[in-house]
Amino acid sequence: MPPYSAIEYECQTENAPNTADPMKREILDAVKRWYQYDWLAIENKLRTSIVEGISVFLSLFDDNPLVKRTFCPPKECYHPKLGAVVSGECRVARGQGKSFPGLSS
Repeated sequence: MPPYSAIEYECQTENAPNTADPMKREILDAVKRWYQYDWLAIENKLRTSIVEGISVFLSLFDDNPLVKRTFCPPKECYHPKLGAVVSGECRVARGQGKSFPGLSS
């Protein structure tokens, strides 16, 4: 454990079973390669700056309800039996509609 770490931790890994979906396995391998050879090669200050930028971006979804509704409509808007996003409106099977201003044309 690095001397600057105040929190004790233990890393554990488990190999995926050979029966895993080949596409998922390929995606996982790509993420591991990116992390090992790209992300860890970036200078620590730059990694910190990238993480802070992503954190600020994601906080927009918590801080601004309009942004959240625009980019993250409720699940029932995408459920094939409950409704669909049509012309900026989520039509739910119960006949209720939810308007999403950011989706309107």
